[in-house]
Amino acid sequence: RLALYNKREQKEHYETEKAKLETICQEEVRLSKKPPTFVGAIRVSPPTEEAVETAPSHDPSEIERIGMAYVTRYEERQGCSVTDVSAENLGFDIRSGTPGGDIRCIEVKARAKRDAVLLTSNEWLTAKQLKDSYFLYVVLNAATQPELHIIQDPANEIQSVTQHTEVRYQVPLSEITAHVTSAE
Repeated sequence: RLALYNKREQKEHYETEKAKLETICQEEVRLSKKPPTFVGAIRVSPPTEEAVETAPSHDPSEIERIGMAYVTRYEERQGCSVTDVSAENLGFDIRSGTPGGDIRCIEVKARAKRDAVLLTSNEWLTAKQLKDSYFLYVVLNAATQPELHIIQDPANEIQSVTQHTEVRYQVPLSEITAHVTSAE
């Protein structure tokens, strides 16, 4: 009886999967190519000399350096031993050992003002994998009046995340070699 029961369960499973596949096939038949729809246009022009002269200097790499230094000092004040691992591409910037023996994997995002942050795919996947050991430290107004915001396990704690995709363009080798320039 057990073998008969197992075969019936297996048959039901196959029938369910078949029904799902048939639905997917029917939906694919309804797909059609359409030309793109024009949504809008934007004009980008270089800033005026006046705007350049009055704009504060907020070099992103300098802001990031300020944020890393701020977070390092904060962690050290908590009695943690801090190691900068940002050059190792681990999905976080700082490994911090707490006095209790826990390890915090900290991703630092610094902003010149109060702006949103973007996490790379590597950072987001690392946050999902490390869960409670992963911390997102966001330093807003980094160059003026730093505000530190700490989010433990951001992949589970943050609810309204929008996925942004990166577009890359591949240039075929034939196009590259067709343009001859002497480097001598």
